[in-house]
Amino acid sequence: MSGKTAVQLNGVTKRISGKTIVDHLTFDINSGEIFGLLGPNGAGKTTTIRMLVGLISITEGEVFIQGKSISSDFKSAIRHVGGIVENPELYPFLTGYQNLVHFANMSAGISKERIQEVATLVNLDKRLKDKVKTYSLGMRQRLGIAQALLHKPSVLILDEPTNGLDPAGIRELRDYLRRLSQEENVAVIVSSHLLTEMELMCDRVAVINQGKLIEVKDLKEFIRGNNEDVPTFFEVDDLIKAKDIITKVFSDIPLLETRDGLEVKTSKKNVALINSELNRKGIQVYGIYTPKKSLEDKFLEITREDNHVKTNS
Repeated sequence: MSGKTAVQLNGVTKRISGKTIVDHLTFDINSGEIFGLLGPNGAGKTTTIRMLVGLISITEGEVFIQGKSISSDFKSAIRHVGGIVENPELYPFLTGYQNLVHFANMSAGISKERIQEVATLVNLDKRLKDKVKTYSLGMRQRLGIAQALLHKPSVLILDEPTNGLDPAGIRELRDYLRRLSQEENVAVIVSSHLLTEMELMCDRVAVINQGKLIEVKDLKEFIRGNNEDVPTFFEVDDLIKAKDIITKVFSDIPLLETRDGLEVKTSKKNVALINSELNRKGIQVYGIYTPKKSLEDKFLEITREDNHVKTNS
């Protein structure tokens, strides 16, 4: 990830018939990263994407793409963007190659070599002569991405790109997007309701709920959270003796006996100290583990908290 800002949202707001759909979103997206937009249905993700690509107007605020304003310098801004909003638009009775040529004719300077290059990038070069009506859904998605990449954009925007794909197609798409961001330094913006896939795919995420930005974080940091005190389990040979040692030496650390062993809720530093003390007192420690929280767990937790705050405010 280069760290260079590719996309900026400054106070982006959308109102329709007096109702605020997107409410003052402000965050940056960097070149070379896969950035996820997370939120429940109706949170404003697709509306945000539509504003990013100029399909709908911005009520307030501004979007900058590679420093160019979508509102005041649309042509200069949008030339950096490739995207698929909802489903790729393809002509089923034309071949894959004919579809790409048709799209290439809409932009200046796209050569036959570039068409072949993007087809190879998305692994469709051997099927370019086949009509699109014979393509699987995954192949159509990849052809749509090939179309979006023809003009060498530095920003790729994909709204629900895994819709309808089988597990193999989802993994293939995920691997390709990862390669594109790392090797081509493209900023990839993805919106999806498949949280497991977003967890495997994204570098950073923005959580949006009821049109408002909840937070933007590195994915691993977002899942782990800021609290150092996390539940950690000790599997030991002598449960009673180990419990007695921890209670006496670390009296301020919460301790719970469970079916799987002893659970302490504390920092990593204290986990190491507890382990050393147990070993010093002759306790055999067979295992130490911390249950991993998933993106789905954290997402449900944070949106539930946000909804609770709004309900009681």
